[in-house]
Order: sequence, then C-alpha cells, then structure tokens
Amino acid sequence: MKRASKKVQCVLKQPIRGKGGIGDVINARRGFARYLERFNKAERATKEVLNSIDQKKEEWKKEESLNLKNAEEILNKLKKFNKISFVRRVSHSDTLYASLKQDEIIEFFKTKGVELTKQNIKIDKMIKTLGEHSVIINIYGDLEHSLIVEITKGE
Repeated sequence: MKRASKKVQCVLKQPIRGKGGIGDVINARRGFARYLERFNKAERATKEVLNSIDQKKEEWKKEESLNLKNAEEILNKLKKFNKISFVRRVSHSDTLYASLKQDEIIEFFKTKGVELTKQNIKIDKMIKTLGEHSVIINIYGDLEHSLIVEITKGE
C-alpha cells in the first residue's frame, strides 16, 4: 500500500531551476519545502502571503537583483583567475598524502579578497594526484566560473 505523499504549497522568493520564478506558487514535498524555507528561498503559501503576494514579489525582486549584483561583482573578481597553483608533498607514486580540500581553495581566494563558501565550489573527483584539475565555482544561480587547479610537486 502506497503512502500518500504530503505536499505543501510554497511561494518562491527566488528562481529555482526546474521549479519556477519569483512569486510562483509551487507544490512541494514537505522535506523540500523545509529546505527552501531554511535557506530563505521560499515561504509557505498562507492566506496572508497569498493576499500580499504582489507586494512581496517586488520586495523579493529587489532582494534578488541585489544578490545578483553582488554575485556579478564576485564573478568579475574570479575571472582574473583562470588557473591557480598549489605545491604539495607527494608519495613515491606521485599521489598526494592528503587530497586538496575545498577549504584550501576558499583560503586561497580569501587572501585575494574573494569570499566563497564550500557550497560555491564543485569538485568532480577528489584531487589526489599531480597535474591540472578542473573546478567549477558556482556563485549564484547560473553564474559560475570554471578554473584549473594545478598541483605541483614540493619538498
């Protein structure tokens, strides 16, 4: 016997890929709705929210444009970096003793005046070998920058 899926209505505060745009009312499962609320991407569609949706749409659009502007500034700073290098100790088989972590990339950019979080950095495979590796930095929504992380042998 199937359990009925419990869905709730949410009003999106920012565009969500595959779901809708600002002010759209969507039906979402409870867990996804909690996730959206937690990260301030949506709020439950109560009577008060639905009645004041036009006013709230304007507020959300202003907030969205501010976030987009900040993200574009960060993207412009990141475009200066197409390749970054790290020097690491390696074993006899030319593998790193410890893989390169997102925190190290974040720290590199922090010294350059760019604030990033772990959620911004997407590494496909763990970086455990020498050479060049592709890393994607997703700043906001569809704004992303790909760069090459080069690992060289050190003492």
